[in-house]
Amino acid sequence: MIVDISEASKNISEGVSQLKQQSEVNNQALIAHASETDQVVSAITELNATAESVAQSAADTASNTQKANDEALLSKETVREASNSVIALVDEVQSASSSINTMNDNTVQIISVLSVIGEIADQTNLLALNAPIEVARAGEPRSRVCSGCR
Repeated sequence: MIVDISEASKNISEGVSQLKQQSEVNNQALIAHASETDQVVSAITELNATAESVAQSAADTASNTQKANDEALLSKETVREASNSVIALVDEVQSASSSINTMNDNTVQIISVLSVIGEIADQTNLLALNAPIEVARAGEPRSRVCSGCR
């Protein structure tokens, strides 16, 4: 029973270790995404600050209230469009990353094929160099070939 508990404890420890490693990988990815998100939030905050500034100016001047409100709505739409553009950009970056990974895999396969072709070319060159020697040897009389053998 103690052996079973020890084995179960070992399995749990291995699982925890694997989870820790995966957690570290996920943490790094989250840190990278958080940085990107912070940049997006900063851009949106700046756009939002601009919209609020326009709205504050409109509140100060009664004659320009409607105009400021329209500008704030326009700014909000601009922020929404910018947010959508950022989301589309993230999708495009992910797609490009996937394409780059595929191209990398294809490059590795091409290198492997080129290596095999190179080996075949080397063997073919050796055979091509050896062929005239064998032809010359086949055409020589037997006595000349074995004259040094006696």
